[in-house]
Amino acid sequence: QNPNQQSHENYQSEATQHSGPGQLLVDLQQQLDNAHRIDGSAEYPASSCRELFDLNNKLTDGLYFVDPNGGSRRDALQVYCNFTGGGLTCINPVDDQVLYETSSDQHAFGGAQLFSTTRSGHLIRYEIRNSQLRPLHVHSSHALQALTVQCPSLTHWQAVVQVTHSDELFAASTRVHTITQDNCRNNDGRVELLLNVDDSELLPIVDFSLSETGPASSYASRVHISFGPVCFR
Repeated sequence: QNPNQQSHENYQSEATQHSGPGQLLVDLQQQLDNAHRIDGSAEYPASSCRELFDLNNKLTDGLYFVDPNGGSRRDALQVYCNFTGGGLTCINPVDDQVLYETSSDQHAFGGAQLFSTTRSGHLIRYEIRNSQLRPLHVHSSHALQALTVQCPSLTHWQAVVQVTHSDELFAASTRVHTITQDNCRNNDGRVELLLNVDDSELLPIVDFSLSETGPASSYASRVHISFGPVCFR
């Protein structure tokens, strides 16, 4: 018999043995044991904060490890779990505050320029990889994120915010956001918006634009924008 053929047959025999019903039962038992050990630690991360909440609704808000893609726990990430809100998985932006600088041409034509296309602009980054964000989107039915516009010292200034995720652009209308604070009429005030969406894939905010209303002479060229964590449930 050809030695190579015999070696191939031995390999097939061993592969069949290891992938048989006995091995499947061992793998299943190991998965069950690991499920009982899930505690949000780096060694036993949950798929989300909601899973932790379902396993133990007496946990306190704080930092825990999650692994949404269910792969190697080595790529698990630390997030803030809001159990008071029912198990929200909250991820911080890398850039929690940016400076939105507009050009004179934008004011002249009344256009709204995406932040990523401005002189010092870029896409907003978060402390999560796409390989972990995608499954988090799939397993979440709700998402929310706060955005704060620091108004300039002008009395006739108002922000109209648009946010974008991937290739989809949508206006932050009353359907998806709540204005929690509006002090733009006061000097050095601010507007706080809470984006609250049932389509979790619309968040996090990765780009935005602002439009100004009022006399052209009141248009500002530098506005500070702050981002809160994006939370999924």
